Amino acid sequence: MNAAQNAPSRSELEALMREKKVPGLSLVMIENAEIIAHMELGLKNTQKTDLIDKNTIFEAASLSKPAFTYGILTLVEDGKLDLDKPLTEYLCYSDITNDQRINSITARMVLMHTSGFPNWRSKKESLKIHFQPGERFSYSGEGFLYLQKVVEHISGLSLEEYMQKNVFIPLGMTQSSFIWTNDSKKANGHNSDGNPIENQRDIPQNAAFTMHTTPLDYAKFVIAILKGMVLNSKTINEMLRPQIQVQEGSTNSIENFTGQLSNSVSWSLGWGIQCTEMGNSFWHWGDNGGFKSFILGSKNSNNAMIIFTNGSNGLILISEIIEKYMGAPQPALDWLENQ
Repeated sequence: MNAAQNAPSRSELEALMREKKVPGLSLVMIENAEIIAHMELGLKNTQKTDLIDKNTIFEAASLSKPAFTYGILTLVEDGKLDLDKPLTEYLCYSDITNDQRINSITARMVLMHTSGFPNWRSKKESLKIHFQPGERFSYSGEGFLYLQKVVEHISGLSLEEYMQKNVFIPLGMTQSSFIWTNDSKKANGHNSDGNPIENQRDIPQNAAFTMHTTPLDYAKFVIAILKGMVLNSKTINEMLRPQIQVQEGSTNSIENFTGQLSNSVSWSLGWGIQCTEMGNSFWHWGDNGGFKSFILGSKNSNNAMIIFTNGSNGLILISEIIEKYMGAPQPALDWLENQ
């Protein structure tokens, strides 16, 4: 993985943004565990004139999950959380009743998305476990919410307080938060036609998707993984070790899905892992409707690319950027297209 290979120019990116109707983009390129370039393009809000700049805050969406995982692993290193101990031994989950399978769900299962929980329950439904925990991969935000409650119980801190203390402050991530903090710096999300969507300010902090950050701030977290900061090397290697293969095709049919296992995409602790001829790389995507984001990094090369957008067509744009400029096939993007 060569982050700088055929790096995109501003004019090329602007042309792609116009084509895909994505109002704003912020991109960071990392080489040898150092930021070598960053670009900020477009508008925070298409009905205003404020431009995206290096301090513009985006919704990281599911890029929240790897950062939260990093924070959890500090508890593991301190001996306060065992990845393979049932979470009910730390905190009973009142959202699940009359299902003994809850007693087998561990932090590792949550981080690998094998808890048996759905991604999200509907507002009209109670939470259910849909298959034997640990049996297979099925992406789940609900699992992360349960694990958040466990971490808050163990630490005596809210999610925001815990992440500030254990991740954001140690890494100098001064523009990152799991709660709404600054209107003036925040970009607006946009729909597929490029029209702004009203930002939601009152969503409770949630480890699965409410992180607000800038790509440059998120890059500090990625560099910490590449350099081995805060966590020790053994823990980081465990975080990036492929631990379960994912199924090809859609995983939305949570109860009965029996798809073929992928040979190139697996999951570790909080990260997707893709295997190519260039070696393994870690990745994740974010999708909060009007905000789309993606990170792709390699511990072997110490290179990475981080892209945040404020348009609902953002993942289409991101896929074209990565496939065009990274110089190799990306199984993770192919897998995402089928979800």
